[in-house]
Amino acid sequence: MLPDTLVTFTPDPQDPSWRADWDPMVRLKKPTSFQDLPQSVFLWYYFQVRVTFRVGGVDLSQSMDGAPVSILDFVLMLQAAKAMVLRDGSAEIGLSDRGDHWWFTQHDELVSVRIRGPLDKGWVQGSCPMEE
Repeated sequence: MLPDTLVTFTPDPQDPSWRADWDPMVRLKKPTSFQDLPQSVFLWYYFQVRVTFRVGGVDLSQSMDGAPVSILDFVLMLQAAKAMVLRDGSAEIGLSDRGDHWWFTQHDELVSVRIRGPLDKGWVQGSCPMEE
């Protein structure tokens, strides 16, 4: 049985960056060291995943259109939301490559996450203890 709150990432089989023989230099015009790779390489092009994101038993991943997202982008969004909620009690944030908005709000020991549903058909919202 799945826990009420979880996030899982399934590598997108169409994304070559998950393969053992992946060469990140293929798309670049010249050889580039790791330190000199542009940020966009990590945020949008590589390591695309399908996300399952359940909060308090509510599947918030249904709000995404089924298109894969960058694992780094999704994790950075969650970390930024956590930091803002701890500092301000709330956060409005989204993924870098879409126009979505995720609302995180703390109420006592609970955090609520809210997002518009698919095709803008209302809100999807879940809550869980802050430590989760």
